[in-house]
Amino acid sequence: DFHPDLEFSMYENQEIILEGENWIGANVTILGGVVIGRGTVVGAGSVVVNSLPAYSVCVGNPCKVLKKRIPADSVISPFGEYTPNFFK
Repeated sequence: DFHPDLEFSMYENQEIILEGENWIGANVTILGGVVIGRGTVVGAGSVVVNSLPAYSVCVGNPCKVLKKRIPADSVISPFGEYTPNFFK
């Protein structure tokens, strides 16, 4: 017997964790239970089904690591210069 409440209950209410300093493109779908590492860039239209490592550029369906990126020592923004805290 198919019962929709029992079939999908194990997939409900899973957390999505963004560790910070992330860039998420437009129309990105992130499934529950995923951790997106600090400083990760996710390309537009991607579907994130697995956790992504820190400081990487990820794209696609399913989302995969395209390349690793090197974090900046300091950031200059319109609000001033600051040093990101990489080891929070």
